[in-house]
Amino acid sequence: MATIEQILAALRTARPTFTMLFGQAQVGLPEASRRAFEAIAPVADDTEAFKIALQYAQTQNFLQSLTELIINERQEDGSLTRLMAGAAGQANASSASLQAMVNDVQGFTQPDTMFRGIFDGIRWTGKITVTLPAGGQASGTCILIGPHLVLTAWHVVHPLFQNNNGTWQPDPAVNGSGRIQIIFDDYLVHIRQNGGLGASAGAVKIAAHPTNWCVGFSPCHPDELADTLPADPTQLTDFWDYAIIRLNATPGMERRWASLDARAVVPPPSDTCVLFQYPAAQTLKLGQGTIGGFNPPNPAVARLRFLHQINALGGSSGGPCFDRSFMLFGLHQGVWSNGAGTPVMNRGIPLVQIINHIKSQYPQGLPEPDPSESPRWELATDTKREPILGLDAFQAVCWRLAMVGGPKLLVISGPKGSGKTFCTRVLWQMLSNGSHLKISLNAGPGGIGQKDARQLVADICANAGAVAPVLSELNEINSTPIVWLKTEVIPALMASLETARQGSLVWIVLAELNNGSISGPQASEFLFLLYEQTLKVDWLRIVLDGIRADIPESLSDVTERFRTQEINKMDIELYLRRFFATLNGDIDTLSLRVQRNTLMRVYEDSLNREPDDTPGATQVKNRITALKDLAAEVIFVSKEFRQAADA
Repeated sequence: MATIEQILAALRTARPTFTMLFGQAQVGLPEASRRAFEAIAPVADDTEAFKIALQYAQTQNFLQSLTELIINERQEDGSLTRLMAGAAGQANASSASLQAMVNDVQGFTQPDTMFRGIFDGIRWTGKITVTLPAGGQASGTCILIGPHLVLTAWHVVHPLFQNNNGTWQPDPAVNGSGRIQIIFDDYLVHIRQNGGLGASAGAVKIAAHPTNWCVGFSPCHPDELADTLPADPTQLTDFWDYAIIRLNATPGMERRWASLDARAVVPPPSDTCVLFQYPAAQTLKLGQGTIGGFNPPNPAVARLRFLHQINALGGSSGGPCFDRSFMLFGLHQGVWSNGAGTPVMNRGIPLVQIINHIKSQYPQGLPEPDPSESPRWELATDTKREPILGLDAFQAVCWRLAMVGGPKLLVISGPKGSGKTFCTRVLWQMLSNGSHLKISLNAGPGGIGQKDARQLVADICANAGAVAPVLSELNEINSTPIVWLKTEVIPALMASLETARQGSLVWIVLAELNNGSISGPQASEFLFLLYEQTLKVDWLRIVLDGIRADIPESLSDVTERFRTQEINKMDIELYLRRFFATLNGDIDTLSLRVQRNTLMRVYEDSLNREPDDTPGATQVKNRITALKDLAAEVIFVSKEFRQAADA
């Protein structure tokens, strides 16, 4: 078990995220025994507050659970993962004169990075099995790239496609659920109470979507399908041998997923790479080797395929290849025949080519999960529950932002009191901490409205758990404010976020922009320049709650808009159906609709309350009161049904 000092040293988390994890770690405690983080550690200094909270967790016997959550949500630098795996070792202190660098390119791999990378790879990598038309099965390897999407080699699933005059298309007669199954080892290994790693007993099996099972694909070259290679390797251009399969569930909500990062280039020859695979349809295996070089060197071909020297068997196709920093850079494909007498090499598809093909062929981006597949219908904290009503469309928009190729800037609008700021809280709960670095700033009273650009940078970095850059004073440089922002402030902030995000998407949420004004020196200019960074990097998302200024036309292609609506009967009925599905008992349709109509009446009565002499102000007040009254009544009804079902 890690000590409190070791946990503190390893923490790479922001206070809001730690607050949530602290609450989640107490789920196993009786409700009366649970305590909120801020009640335990009401001090401003984060490090001191974290220490107090860890000490409290230790005395209440949930420090182990809290540590596991910190590891699982990637809120540490990797050293806790290594420590919990029981693999900490002493560095070799022998004289350097007795050592030799036998491969300068390969360099060294940080053990903390390796342990966390392996832990991620285990959770993301699955075995894909395909039932063949004539009977029997084919198998390969796949990797989660979204809550409900896996990426694999196209040739693994090609029996489910038709070739019409040289053009491949998914067979419309194929039922994905009956023909494709994904099997994830149930974490194979996971942190145990004794601090070691133990084998898990089961596996998670998920079928493909029955109809929309193929999201996108690019076939391999016809010669590759025949287990050969074209005489001219440059003919491999535009044959990227990948398929994106949509699942009938959302395992990524729990396991998270790998990022498709356009910066993930193939490492140079002789550098280290790692391949996760299910060789010969066995259990998950990990292979480690080096990147190979083309002989003679051929830059044109190197853009189309990469070579590696890792063992592979049938069933390994589609396996994810990671570099030594555990960034996904390609998919394993098969053997590379390079002529007699040459070393045997395996080949793969560079991820950057797959990403480029996705963006060119699917400009709307990859599909988001349908809210019905994994709806967020309740906000749950360590102290209370709040119903989520009428926000399925909003959740779909949020997932669209999270997917590759989708929009990157979300504008939330609606009349004051309509619940638009509540939307940002729903977003917060939707996004897992491990795959998403979430930063929230409030423009309401006492918020960021009067702060200048330098203070905004400091606030963003503090929320991200990043080191704030040292910026020169504007009056110290011979330049204009806009040039200073463009050439120093924005690049410095982006560099800090790049370091802090550790492969996660970065979400910057500016809440209650309609309840205040951004009037600090250079603040507005800074924020608009920050919004424009969504055009330059794939990992940044901006959410604007109630912005009153116009969004620049240059950002229109990456902007999505959502406007809150009044609650209706079907919103309430959908919530009740989801709630009743969690109970041991059942409810008939007539009773459900009676409850729906009763709750709707509570909402309408508050909404339509008699106005006074200030109709505008009263209308806003009524909207706020109506939502609060409805939420309170829904909570009351839910509690009554829970107690009745448990009786």
